[in-house]
Amino acid sequence: MPGYEPYRSKDFVIFGSRLLLDPQEAWLRIEKRVRTAIRKGQSYGPRIEKRAGTSEDIALFAPFCPNRDDLPERLRPTQHLFFAFLGDALAGGIIVTELPDRLYLHFHAATEEGKRHHVPSVLLWHIVEAFSGSRFRYLDVGASYRPSLQKYFSSFATERYPVIMRPPVLPPRIDITPFDGRSLLPVGQRPPNLAATRGAVSAALGTDAWTFFPRGMYAIHALFRSLRDEGAIGPEDEVCIRTTTESPYVSSCVTSAIEQTCRWSRTLTERTRAIFVIHEFGFPHPALADLRAEADTRRIPLIEDCAYAWGTAGVGYVGDFAVYSLPKIFPVQFGGLLVGKRFETAEVWQRFGCADENKEQLILPTVAEMLPRLPEARAARLANEVYYRGLFGDARALFGAPADGVSPGAFVLRMRDERDMQETSAFVRSFGIECGNYWQNAAIFLPVHQHLTPALRDYVAGAVFGAHAYERIVSRMER
Repeated sequence: MPGYEPYRSKDFVIFGSRLLLDPQEAWLRIEKRVRTAIRKGQSYGPRIEKRAGTSEDIALFAPFCPNRDDLPERLRPTQHLFFAFLGDALAGGIIVTELPDRLYLHFHAATEEGKRHHVPSVLLWHIVEAFSGSRFRYLDVGASYRPSLQKYFSSFATERYPVIMRPPVLPPRIDITPFDGRSLLPVGQRPPNLAATRGAVSAALGTDAWTFFPRGMYAIHALFRSLRDEGAIGPEDEVCIRTTTESPYVSSCVTSAIEQTCRWSRTLTERTRAIFVIHEFGFPHPALADLRAEADTRRIPLIEDCAYAWGTAGVGYVGDFAVYSLPKIFPVQFGGLLVGKRFETAEVWQRFGCADENKEQLILPTVAEMLPRLPEARAARLANEVYYRGLFGDARALFGAPADGVSPGAFVLRMRDERDMQETSAFVRSFGIECGNYWQNAAIFLPVHQHLTPALRDYVAGAVFGAHAYERIVSRMER
């Protein structure tokens, strides 16, 4: 635990408020007492003026602005100031700031007379009317750790979003994979019947031609070493790697394993001796059938990387071989499967140097036990995917909405650029959340697995929103 320091809060999740910039829809969704306040305020006939935001305007606003020390000398072109007058007297003001995808409520204040005449509510509603039909979908009213202000913000919420600003002293650990401490198995545990366990896995795979490896990476290594030993591929030959998005990024877990035997490329050439298809994060490659046909024409093997895709319909059976990473799907620490080749344990050790019978006996019973629950796990993952899409918007999801039968392995969220990606992921990781960088795609990926409870996913999303709080956004935009 850290030593004494002045107390600061903002290290637990609260909910921010969004106000739709659609007068008709927003009016139906804000609280009844807010509608009453707006109507009462409008009945006093306040005059709303848009101001240029000069230093003189700021000087008029400052005396009744509670956070006056944060006021700029003058507004930027992306900021908008509106004053409300009761007769000739200035009664309130509001400043909203344009962000890439929304307006942000930056300053909002009223005189005592203005408060008695509901000017703050009238000004907020004026923003809805003034920016209706603009490129901005909503006004981010914000969130406050001060209960009275949070209650006021919440009364205008047509949508809510979680946010947390500082990492707690005791953060949870939330990984991309579903394994956690509760899933740790007792040392020395052995299955009562390993043959029956293997039979359950074989039934799920539709074949008994498969081999357990400590990790999926070692399964890839063993496959290409065996192809080399069979004369199907040589050190100067290439493996053509294709991915769902066909973007430049490929995990080094894949490329480094292939490089132990041969070369790899992202394009088909005369040296191509195998096609390696990665179903990224459980989303099937859209041209899988075409790649199967290409492999048949060339008389070379097609390999499916199903690391995240066990449970996704239509994959794992098209290729000559398939590779699975068990921890990405099941709550286990270890394990990968190579489907299409059956090696004995001694052969795996002698030829490839990566056998581990203890791990096989430890892990496979959990996998066999979980197999009947895969539909339930897929449904939970899809529900989490839908939750993220609802908060961040479909346009920010790198992958399209999952088709029927897809079991997503992560939620991949677009950032503005690679710098935004790195800064956001670093901030999110400080909360104990595994948050990967999807390099050369300007995106991060977030946990979506079946053990993600509603509270945990609020925490994950809250950290992302905390990374994009107004102050951090503006500092990035100004660099």
